[in-house]
Amino acid sequence: MNILQNKIFSEHTTNFYARTKFNSSLKKYGDFDGLLIKNNYSINLPEHLFTNFLSGQETAQKKFVEQLKVKAADRNILTKGFDIRQIEEGKSDCDRLLNIINTYDDTNIEFIHDIFKCKFENEKSCQVYIVANKKDNILEVVLIDLYHLGLKGDFGKIPWDAQKIYKKRKSHLFDIANILKN
Repeated sequence: MNILQNKIFSEHTTNFYARTKFNSSLKKYGDFDGLLIKNNYSINLPEHLFTNFLSGQETAQKKFVEQLKVKAADRNILTKGFDIRQIEEGKSDCDRLLNIINTYDDTNIEFIHDIFKCKFENEKSCQVYIVANKKDNILEVVLIDLYHLGLKGDFGKIPWDAQKIYKKRKSHLFDIANILKN
């Protein structure tokens, strides 16, 4: 990604629209042909207090993964209702997030500014982290974060507590691959 492209993304927060029309100011970044869920299985990393395994019962998280699968299969991730933001340099836990993402095979991201945090507007607690693969003209999901454990963030008046969230979810065993690979 070049400096101009980074500047465009960092200056604007917007929703994706069909086949990435973004909005007029982001259009010059280009259209993408679709989405690849590159890292399509769950991980549990106690040293980073991160997991994206499901208990099998979480309806909101399961629904999120199912929606993501449908949008990727339709090559239509870039539809109204999907919010994308570039991660800011210096944000707390950036190194931790890079370490989590880079634990996946064949993933080696060096710079936090190459990663974008995305959420469906109707499900704010779940998010994905993507990178733009300009060579293949696609967006790649490099991390599915079902419990908001990737980066520190508060939900209104509820303070973020990774230890508490992780402790509640660490024993879950249902792999998201069971949804994504079927």
